Amino acid sequence: MDQTYTGVYGRIKALSLDLMSKEKLVALENVSEDDFLSFLSRENYSTEIDRFSSMYGMPDLLEVVVNTHFMRNVNNAITVLPPPAAETIRTYISKFDIRNIELILSSKVLGKDLETTEASIISNRGFPLVSMGGLLSAEDYINMANQKDAQEVMNYLGRTRYGSTIMRTRAAPQTLADVSGIRLALDKEYYTNLRQSFRFYNGDEGPLLGFLQGLIDMRNIMIIIKTAGTKWKIDDMLIDGGSISLQRLLELSSKGVEETAKSLPFQLQEALKQYQQDGLISGFEVELKKQLYEKTVPLFRQNSLSVGSVLGFIMLSEIERDTLRILWFRKHLRFPAYVPSYYYGI
Repeated sequence: MDQTYTGVYGRIKALSLDLMSKEKLVALENVSEDDFLSFLSRENYSTEIDRFSSMYGMPDLLEVVVNTHFMRNVNNAITVLPPPAAETIRTYISKFDIRNIELILSSKVLGKDLETTEASIISNRGFPLVSMGGLLSAEDYINMANQKDAQEVMNYLGRTRYGSTIMRTRAAPQTLADVSGIRLALDKEYYTNLRQSFRFYNGDEGPLLGFLQGLIDMRNIMIIIKTAGTKWKIDDMLIDGGSISLQRLLELSSKGVEETAKSLPFQLQEALKQYQQDGLISGFEVELKKQLYEKTVPLFRQNSLSVGSVLGFIMLSEIERDTLRILWFRKHLRFPAYVPSYYYGI
């Protein structure tokens, strides 16, 4: 057993004290919209609330507070990374770069200004935190958001680690469909890099390999569900490396949403019921993530002397972020969003 991870586990366990308990998250369901931030200020969010309360009004303040707190947890986790874990963890969290790039490009295509975009960006917001080792900085995001149009954003990205992928798309996005094409290119590169970043080091990384395969499965399944009933050719949209073969995925792609959901090795009855009621497919992604995380996080926590201890903490922080945002918008928008019980169960 590599003793490198011995100190890492202790520090991650200390960082985990920052996470909200299941009971606290459940209690938030009964907290009013007006008292939501006050509740969070008593749960280790006071630093972000104090920092940004004079700069943003609700609901943007809630977005900034939750996103920044999450990124603070991620940065803290990165500081304890031993070299063997660095590549996989940094590749995993680069998905937030891709999400932010899509957000900024979409805002430019729609003609939205910085104020309507900046609050949703996931970054460290100027806190004196450690560099995320090759990921885009908060300054990069603000610089991109301040560019005149999508073409200038792409020119800026040409100087970053995403430049070669962005430049291969050639034309600047003029519509949201064009942005989706760029997103697809970045997405494929992300999962390919994630798969290639995996290395057996201690010999006990089996749960990590299973998790990475599960992420690819989830991504491929959502493409099939999103394109069900269309004539889109998805051969070049799918990524190899998951536990479900590409041949099986292509077979499923010819079926409708309901038949596909019933044919997958996942329990998607609740998500299917939601889809049948309102036509929304978001429940499938939430349910897939639920089952993947329920299976993986306990394994990471049991195998504490491994890279899983770091990734498990980041995953739990991500779950907390997702939960808080969903609970808040359910109250703010009075919308009965699909929120599965797993957000309180890990």
